[in-house]
Amino acid sequence: MGGGPVASIGPKRFRRQSLRTYPRGMGIMVVFSSFVALAMGPGLLNAYGVYEEEYDRLFDSKDESHAWSGALGSPVIFIGVIQIFLANGMGFIGGHCAQRFGPGPSVFAGGILMALGLFAASYAREIWQLCLSQGVLFGLGVCLTWIPAASAPASWFEKNRGLATGITHMGLGIGGLVFAPLTRFLLEKTGTSGSLRWLALVMFVGVAVASLGIHSKHHERPVSEIFVESVRWSTCLDNLGVDNPAIDNG
Repeated sequence: MGGGPVASIGPKRFRRQSLRTYPRGMGIMVVFSSFVALAMGPGLLNAYGVYEEEYDRLFDSKDESHAWSGALGSPVIFIGVIQIFLANGMGFIGGHCAQRFGPGPSVFAGGILMALGLFAASYAREIWQLCLSQGVLFGLGVCLTWIPAASAPASWFEKNRGLATGITHMGLGIGGLVFAPLTRFLLEKTGTSGSLRWLALVMFVGVAVASLGIHSKHHERPVSEIFVESVRWSTCLDNLGVDNPAIDNG
């Protein structure tokens, strides 16, 4: 009934995590990085109304075949509906990924999906194509970004946890405040396709860099360790190939 067997049943990652030390001010960096991530993905989601107005002009005014009569109005609204549903209604996906892989890798994957969604939308010519690209892909990217980035700072603070969480969530409003005029400016200067490609670049670079600083104190896998893990996995496969007689003799 001693403490030895009980201590040995915990996952190795938590035992190793308890011995790790962090640089001074790590919590502040996590708050700032999470703030930037929320300002990028969910912040741009709050500014989607600019694109909805543009798509209404493109699909309803110029092409009568896209006219939609009835209570639902223009089918363009489904792009935003899909985004909101995936970003908010499917939030458990982002939470599970953050718990399984860590908040940093989850945010990084979300940034890639958001960038792919915007870039693919720049080549869309039909509304259903925009629903798949700017709706599904971008919405899933926001889903993988929102919960992991919003929850990561809480593990670094005891006394000022509420303040840290509040500052992090300010990114949602600041992002919408910045991206709404920026999107309209890009639309005027580069057109619909050009603006989407510029925003895709901003999403990829901004969220990727921010994800490097998003880390939970209770999880041992920041983004930088994903590359180390891939090298170890490759080495493991090589060793299996060398030790397998069937492969050696084949």
